[in-house]
Amino acid sequence: MRRIRSRLTYANVISTLCLFLLVGGGTAVAVTSSSGQSGNGSGAVFARMNLSSFQDDPVYGPATGIGDPVRAGASAGEVEVLSPNRPIVARDLAVRLTNPPPNASCTGAPNCSRTIVLLRNGVNTALSCTISGDQRTCNSGSKSARIPAGSRLAFKSVLVGGDTDGAGVATLGWRATIP
Repeated sequence: MRRIRSRLTYANVISTLCLFLLVGGGTAVAVTSSSGQSGNGSGAVFARMNLSSFQDDPVYGPATGIGDPVRAGASAGEVEVLSPNRPIVARDLAVRLTNPPPNASCTGAPNCSRTIVLLRNGVNTALSCTISGDQRTCNSGSKSARIPAGSRLAFKSVLVGGDTDGAGVATLGWRATIP
């Protein structure tokens, strides 16, 4: 029994819970532990966001799982999820568009781009990346964001320079680490 308790970490419990949810078809969130020591864990978080926006019209999506777009005067509050009851650092954002790149939405606009940013309590964080031109992917590089315990998290996507509907789907992955 002592051996089992020593392996009962937050990361292991959440990983197991998410595995059951995934297998059961309940959601599309997976968290994996990359550390065997309690207190030093990190987890990969996955999200899928439906994009449908015109120039400078933000679309909001959940920081985990699958979400329908929320836009046209809406707020991120409609898709926010709660961070754990422990501070984390969000880092290593990677985004891939599964549909046409930004230039497909930009007739006559050579500098068209789509920026995806993690929101904390409705405010932009440093964790962001921009997909430009004919590209379909981006990553946050070395950028990270400290997330206090119990923060509300969501993603925001903005099409800049586009003059037509920038519909599509973005898959996102990011990592939550314990500071």
